[in-house]
Amino acid sequence: LDILKANGANANAIEHVYSHALQGFSGVLNEGLMRKLEKNSNVAYIEQDIELNIYQSKGKGKPSGSTTQPAQETPWGISRVGGAANGAGKTAWIIDTGIDLSHPDLNVDDSRGFSAFTSSKDRGLDDGNGHGTHVAGTIAALNNAIGVVGVAAGAMVVPVKVLSARGSGSNSGVIAGVDHVAQYGHAGDAANMSLGGGVSTALDQAVLNASNFSGVKFALAAGNETD
Repeated sequence: LDILKANGANANAIEHVYSHALQGFSGVLNEGLMRKLEKNSNVAYIEQDIELNIYQSKGKGKPSGSTTQPAQETPWGISRVGGAANGAGKTAWIIDTGIDLSHPDLNVDDSRGFSAFTSSKDRGLDDGNGHGTHVAGTIAALNNAIGVVGVAAGAMVVPVKVLSARGSGSNSGVIAGVDHVAQYGHAGDAANMSLGGGVSTALDQAVLNASNFSGVKFALAAGNETD
């Protein structure tokens, strides 16, 4: 921030400040300021922000809102990795579209949650899309009589909302979520990022730094498309 002030930057241009996964910030820079910062020996690099999106197949949209809960079943994928384990006492950080905070088949901790959105309808932690809730269920749905059962059944899931109800967000917002996990996560926790976009040195470095700093293990989407 001192570097920005020294170069005449307006504080309103700053969006996110990173202090754990990265030492840096995101913001809106005019070309003159960007050129000054590029020449500053204290600035490692400047990267253009890009849009990220969820990896989501058709039909995985926002939940219908039905109050009738189906009988529990074990999804094929859960069986494929050896079945559900007991996730009691474990924590998974869901870096996604948020989580349905009152879902009856999830153990949600919103007290440690984070939203990268500050001035829109997406600023809360609740899931306006459905994808984050779906992911949370795959990871940690309770082993009870309803819905599905997760890989680590009953683990605490923490919403880290970096994607909007449309399923889109920015690199800068995702890094802010990773920075939050780096600050508050603990060794033995897991973090999941079922999202994708273009190549980003900043995001790659943030994930590696966050894992090294906090001991949280990060799982990243491997595809869901034909590339």
